[in-house]
Amino acid sequence: MFKLDKWKNADQIFKNTNFLIAERDHISHSAVYLQMDYYRLIYKAKFDFLDTPSIDISSNLIRDYISNEKSIHYMVKQDVEDYIRKNGLYRIVQQR
Repeated sequence: MFKLDKWKNADQIFKNTNFLIAERDHISHSAVYLQMDYYRLIYKAKFDFLDTPSIDISSNLIRDYISNEKSIHYMVKQDVEDYIRKNGLYRIVQQR
């Protein structure tokens, strides 16, 4: 979230998107709220903060597990894992 303003067409993305923000262990609440306030001021951005348990799973972690042939079973739902495999995401090709 700290680099959203670096995205291509960021002003249009901020204008047309209501962002959902979830906490992650390594980032403080105050830093997140400060960044949200900045984007609201500069871009009139819209945010909702999800009050959920913090589970630190990233696409990089999933990619790393997959490339090292480790199971992602407890990281994602089965239908998500099936979708990843079926569509060859993270360079997985489903065996037929």
